[in-house]
Amino acid sequence: LPGRDEVAHAFKQIYNVNVDYIAFYSPRLNRVFYSSNNGRLRVTCHEIGHVVVESYFKISPPQRIHEVMAQYVEKHIND
Repeated sequence: LPGRDEVAHAFKQIYNVNVDYIAFYSPRLNRVFYSSNNGRLRVTCHEIGHVVVESYFKISPPQRIHEVMAQYVEKHIND
């Protein structure tokens, strides 16, 4: 998506919650929403981390575990 506003709008349409995200992963849609104006490599890797976690496990882990794994990918992308 072009910018932060469009990402926030997409989140609101899906979850009916106002946010100020530049990216998010929707497991329900199996889709990453990403602001091309604000995105960075670490953000991209974080969201792709969510995709990998969701695809790897037969039963999706709890949201907190999902987030920890995505943060790990983001943190170690340059290792």
